[in-house]
Amino acid sequence: MLFPLKTIIVFFVLLLLHLVYSNSKNKIIANCPSSKMCPPGWSVQRQKMSKESIAVTCEVGVKKCDKPYSCVASHCGLKFCCANDRILKNIKDVSEEVEDDEDYDDQDSEEIDNNRIKRNKLDNYEL
Repeated sequence: MLFPLKTIIVFFVLLLLHLVYSNSKNKIIANCPSSKMCPPGWSVQRQKMSKESIAVTCEVGVKKCDKPYSCVASHCGLKFCCANDRILKNIKDVSEEVEDDEDYDDQDSEEIDNNRIKRNKLDNYEL
C-alpha cells in the first residue's frame, strides 16, 4: 500500500513542477530589439490579433510557425518565427494578383448577367 502512495505523490510533484516550468516559460518577455530577432533580410511574424504587435515565439517540435515562417534561433536566446523578405513579397504580389483576377471575374459576370437580362427582354418583346 505504501509503494503506490509514494509513486502517486512523486507523480503529482513532477506534474506540478512541469506546470510551473511551462507556465513561467510562456510568460518570458524578450528584451530583444526586432533587428536581432531574425537574420538580416528576414522579418519576424507578429501576432495578428495583438494590439502591441507582439513577435511570435516558437519551439522546434513543440510550437510550430505558420507557413512560410520558420523557427529561427535569435541572438537573444529565444526562437522566433521568421520568414525571408523576398518570399513574403512574392506571396503578397501573388495574393494581390488573385484579388485583381477575382475583381475582373466579378465584372465579367456582371456584364454576362446584364447581357442575359437584355436578351430576355428582347426575346419577350418579340413574342
